[in-house]
Amino acid sequence: MAHHAARSGYDRLVGRLNKYPQGAPPSELLYKILKMLMSEREAGLVALVPIKPFTASTAARAWKMSLAEAQGVLDGLADRALLVDAEGRRGRTYVLPPPMAGFFEFSMMRLRGDLDQKLLAELYYQYITVEEDFIKALFTEGETSSTMRGRARSSRRPLTAASGSVIAATKWSTPATPATPPSTSV
Repeated sequence: MAHHAARSGYDRLVGRLNKYPQGAPPSELLYKILKMLMSEREAGLVALVPIKPFTASTAARAWKMSLAEAQGVLDGLADRALLVDAEGRRGRTYVLPPPMAGFFEFSMMRLRGDLDQKLLAELYYQYITVEEDFIKALFTEGETSSTMRGRARSSRRPLTAASGSVIAATKWSTPATPATPPSTSV
């Protein structure tokens, strides 16, 4: 229908994020977060890359730009922790991590002077803990983080990147209990 305006880069990115099992329910807060993290152009470009790890040449073809220009965009996004990049057998590969346990957290791990990180943290908190759509999607439609942790505990294989290199081998354990119970005397 001609009267429908083209979807924004942010709309396309939200659609792409929702291809992940957990996804990111669209809301005003999510759009505020995305607008703080990237430009609309960048959001539109990221919406076009595959879910699985990809190379700069894959992005260049999808974005219809030169390899050098695509490499610059990808490196800029990786520098801001919005994409994860890794060297492997195929050279450098990139992947957009899922929103939760992914680029939401990664973007807060770097000190940045180009955005208000306190405001960003407040928006994340509101979106993740207060926003009704996110909470409903997490607990009624998706898997909880404790379910995913339980699966990780049962697997003794190290996590690997698409290139086959070992990322981390996590040893899961329960917290140690104190040797002596706390005093109950009055």
